[in-house]
Amino acid sequence: MLVNTPKAIGSAIREARKESGLKQTELGLRQATVSSFESNPAKSTIETLFKFLSINELEMHIVPKGTNITETKGGIEEW
Repeated sequence: MLVNTPKAIGSAIREARKESGLKQTELGLRQATVSSFESNPAKSTIETLFKFLSINELEMHIVPKGTNITETKGGIEEW
């Protein structure tokens, strides 16, 4: 999924959570935090973004516009 706005990242995280069959209360975070991030991620911290990516077993790739993700090169560094 292409994500190029804060609102789009909130929607992508919400979709991933729902596809996993998880409720907002089942992520190990406060439900209010989950709801706030999904509806208005621009007000969240980068740390919260990475928590959501980890919980939902997602990863983020940063590539030049118009680049297909399979075209990227380089190693992947794990945290």
